[in-house]
Amino acid sequence: MNDESTPRSDEDIENIAPQKLLVNFTENRTLKCLGLAAAIHVLVLCGSSPRYIYEAINPEAKKVRLAREDSDKLKDMNEKIDRESPAAKLAREKREAEKSKADAASTDGEADTMEKRMQTDAYKETVEKAAADEIPSEPEDIGISLEDTEL
Repeated sequence: MNDESTPRSDEDIENIAPQKLLVNFTENRTLKCLGLAAAIHVLVLCGSSPRYIYEAINPEAKKVRLAREDSDKLKDMNEKIDRESPAAKLAREKREAEKSKADAASTDGEADTMEKRMQTDAYKETVEKAAADEIPSEPEDIGISLEDTEL
């Protein structure tokens, strides 16, 4: 008289019927869980797409929705085209003209700055060409040879 909680001996395990050993696998618990999972999926999908289901049942609703979306897009495009009034266009052109004048002035300032930089000693040293006697005769010649060393 063993309880399920007490450990069984090897003899008890050998005397158990195979059907009793397989009872956990042969029950329909797996099928019940699978059915429950499928039902949950169906509910979630139906709950998250009511418009699709409604339009599948009532095709006229889909036509009305598409016509409304098209009219909204057309309205938005017309607003974008007509948005800028003549006064706003003049103001925009005036701002652009002022900006181009400011850009031209800043370009002149940059030219002055470059001329000042070209007059510095650091710039002159950087762009100064070497004297003819300082230039190596060949590209591989680095100006030092074994004959120049006193070994």
